[in-house]
Amino acid sequence: MTKKTSRRQFLATAAATTGAALAVRSIPAWARPAAQAQAAITPQLSVFGYSQVQLLDSPFRRQFDQNHDLFLHLDEDAMLKPFRQRGGLLLRATSQSSAGFCPKIRLSS
Repeated sequence: MTKKTSRRQFLATAAATTGAALAVRSIPAWARPAAQAQAAITPQLSVFGYSQVQLLDSPFRRQFDQNHDLFLHLDEDAMLKPFRQRGGLLLRATSQSSAGFCPKIRLSS
């Protein structure tokens, strides 16, 4: 005589088997001493603050200086001009120039 298995019994058996297989697989992680477990979690890289970084004279430093000057001299009115026009707001006189967003700085190539 063959015994017929219902879907419910099949799913319960499959779930129990899968859970047991995963539990057996992770037993070595449970059996580790606390000192080894702590060492395994400690990353080899650590985060440091911006104040700990120093750029020496290099292309990176020159690019940083150029970007810093660019951001310091951005013309907010020129950047907001299209949004003010679209919203029907009055434009400021300084935003009428065609010099671009940053007229005070000239980037060399």
